[in-house]
Amino acid sequence: MELLASAIFMVTGGVYYLECAMRAAVQVEFERTALEPAQSPAELAWYYRPAEVFLRQVIDARSQRGLWHN
Repeated sequence: MELLASAIFMVTGGVYYLECAMRAAVQVEFERTALEPAQSPAELAWYYRPAEVFLRQVIDARSQRGLWHN
C-alpha cells in the first residue's frame, strides 16, 4: 500500500511540476514561411526519405571515425 501511495505521489508531483514549468515558459511565436524548392538531390532525399539519409550519415560518420570494426 505504501508503494502505491508513493507512486501516486510521484506521478502527481511530476504532473504538477510539468504544469508549472509550462506556465512559466516563455511563449514564442514563429512566423510561417514557405519553403523554397529543393536545390539539390541531397535535399530531395531529405524530403522523401529522411530516416534513410540520416542512418546513412551516421554509418558514414562512424566508419570514418573508426568506431565500427571493418
